Amino acid sequence: MASKKLITKSIDPQSAIRMFIIESNMLEQNSSKIKRHENIIEQYKSLSKDQKYYNAEFTTDTIYTKYLNAEKFNDILFSYCILSSSEENWHFSKVLIDILLKKTKDEIFTKKICEVLFEIIDQEFSIEENERKIIANCLSLVINIGINKFEENSKTNKKINKNNEIIEYITSNLLARGNINNIEIRIAIVYYLSRIEIKSKINLQKILSRFGQSLLEHIFAKYFSENESSKTAFIFLTEHLKDFLSGSAHLAEMGNAVLQNQMLKNPIEFINFSDKYSDLIYDKLDDLKSLNIHLSFLLKKSCEINKLELINGLQKIILKNLNNLKKHSESLFVESFENIIEIISKAHSKNIRESINIITKFYQENTKKLNSNIIHKNFNQNKNYKNQNPTESNMNESLFEQIFLLAK
Repeated sequence: MASKKLITKSIDPQSAIRMFIIESNMLEQNSSKIKRHENIIEQYKSLSKDQKYYNAEFTTDTIYTKYLNAEKFNDILFSYCILSSSEENWHFSKVLIDILLKKTKDEIFTKKICEVLFEIIDQEFSIEENERKIIANCLSLVINIGINKFEENSKTNKKINKNNEIIEYITSNLLARGNINNIEIRIAIVYYLSRIEIKSKINLQKILSRFGQSLLEHIFAKYFSENESSKTAFIFLTEHLKDFLSGSAHLAEMGNAVLQNQMLKNPIEFINFSDKYSDLIYDKLDDLKSLNIHLSFLLKKSCEINKLELINGLQKIILKNLNNLKKHSESLFVESFENIIEIISKAHSKNIRESINIITKFYQENTKKLNSNIIHKNFNQNKNYKNQNPTESNMNESLFEQIFLLAK
């Protein structure tokens, strides 16, 4: 008995973790099992990167062996997700998927992984006190597989049928869960559908018409909260706000209602956000033109309620955007100006007349010298948010972090 006790005490963390991975952990949890999970997670966190990589390889081999033997591997993938979800980022979750996809080109196996990930997600949804990190982790993994397969098709310039089957499988399963009142799944759907082919853009517009308003309100609330989620919310908005503003007429109207609500609740912060966002899309002309339309409706509203701070801030951003359009396209500059005047002239107030005069004067001055190199006075100033370029930020903000932090 003494020797057995000694062996149990001297078991190394790696062995304990391997034993944990192959156990059945998806069954209903009891207090002693949860306590053991906590102990194992602490041991996992203490491992080196090489040791964690070894665990990912061990899990891959175990999963693939189970698959070849036509055995279920749900518990193994679930156990690994418990461990990798304890990390501050999802690096070793992605490592597992990368190793699994490199191990074999068997697309049936890849589809089976997706199937199991959806089963784990559904299992967590069925529990009253579900583990949100597990849901976010599994969603991150499954949409990463779909995007990976879509990019494979794009690189070869041909549609690989097996890849298309996996993409369609993931798409249909995400959409099927779109009615679940869960913020993680909704963020994942927007992230995924905005990154795959045109058919998915139609799906995205349809699904945003169902829950887009509440989702966008939620994301803005995270951005203005100025906590750990704020930076992540900014990244999401820089990538996806156009999907809410430039879609169907219904979607654009819904998006503008959210912008108006946020502008009135957080006037100074909203102007700062709009200024930053305009700078980030300065060379995306269609997005910039669309944004100016939305800002014009907001300017109209601000004039109607006589909010001078908002009026001045919005005017400056609109003029800056017009200047950027002018530098890239004379026709878009003219079209955007005409849209702005048409929108704001429908309101009647002293502030509206002053705004029309200011914007018209800017337009007239610049139409006289369209070939000159006029740069807006403040455009190239070194602003303290300059480093918040979404492409650079994405290197530090993982997909898991976007889903999990924004849903908290």
